[in-house]
Amino acid sequence: MEWHPLKAELNEQCLRDVIKKYHFNNSEYDELHRCYKRLLPMVHPAVCYKVYDYSCSENREKTARQPIKYVEAVMTLGAAVDSFQDNCQSQKNVSWAYYVECLGMELLSKAYESFDQMLFEELGLWSGDYEYIGSEYPLEELVPMFTRLRQKQVSYNSAYALSPRCSVAFVVSLYDYQIHKKTMCERCPMENCSYRKADNPKLVKGETKGEKTMSDNDRIGLTHLYTGDGKGKTTAAVGLAIRALGNGKKVIFTQFMKGRETGEVNCLAGIDGVKIIRNDENLGWYRRGDEEQAKAFTRLHNSTLEQIEELIATGEWDMVIMDEITYPYNYGIIDKERLQNLILKKPKYLELVLTGRNPDQFFTDHADYITEMKKIRHPYDKGISAREGIEC
Repeated sequence: MEWHPLKAELNEQCLRDVIKKYHFNNSEYDELHRCYKRLLPMVHPAVCYKVYDYSCSENREKTARQPIKYVEAVMTLGAAVDSFQDNCQSQKNVSWAYYVECLGMELLSKAYESFDQMLFEELGLWSGDYEYIGSEYPLEELVPMFTRLRQKQVSYNSAYALSPRCSVAFVVSLYDYQIHKKTMCERCPMENCSYRKADNPKLVKGETKGEKTMSDNDRIGLTHLYTGDGKGKTTAAVGLAIRALGNGKKVIFTQFMKGRETGEVNCLAGIDGVKIIRNDENLGWYRRGDEEQAKAFTRLHNSTLEQIEELIATGEWDMVIMDEITYPYNYGIIDKERLQNLILKKPKYLELVLTGRNPDQFFTDHADYITEMKKIRHPYDKGISAREGIEC
């Protein structure tokens, strides 16, 4: 069958994460970086796969959110990685040999992300957790899988060990909705590991006497979208913030477009555990075609994004509310790519709340909750302006 090339590269932050994830010392970063620079040109990730439909069972619940299809796949980084690692060992450079092992794992992880994107573009479906031959499936399943795939680039021996070594065989289910995929640390059974806690601050919960232990569902952060032409979008977001604060969570409340004082900001600003980020100047209503005003809004909105990114990176916050975020995106007065990355690459535990009318498909594609406020009747239609304490 045909092999498809994949993308797999690690930026500086990824390499910093490797230091943490594999328990290296911070002082090893420069050496790890040098090893990565030598390794990268040798990496040629590719995947061979086949898509299958799940058969419909009569006793299957019609309302259950079941996978639509599944994929059998073999993925590899190519034989040159093995040669480089063997060369390191022959020169008794054990550290670099181990670096290559760990970097190979991370490059495979990036290849998984590339494969997920490939499947979404081809089928319009989201992939679930990868289930590996030799872990979730018996090793003997490798034989019929390879027979079905009829690929030649990756082989296996009598012990079912793959060659090249930086290769994996797996099955992944595909869904018509996006699901939470577990990270390497979330799969790890060592819950007391300080590195795992640093990766997911929710695992620290429950250690203080009298504090309840977090369930698995509490550790999953989802994305909400409140939209529609009716009143209640910001109100719903503020209500969710109050509920989160009442359960000991910490909330970042951000507002886009708005520069004037509002009742919700005045209230939230007086509560411990809330960080308010909003425009530091009131630019008024946005006027399309006003280039100077557009530049000013863009500057403020990108500054807000930067502040949000810095706070999220601390791992101290449980919820981020981005009120009226659909407007700057639709008007092109914000760095769209940066905003998309913030949403797509948010920490797994972080709850993200988005509000605003006429959301772009990007928002609807990546929201776990979508609530539409439909206007049936509104006093503004009778000429009654926004009232303090009710609409503002």
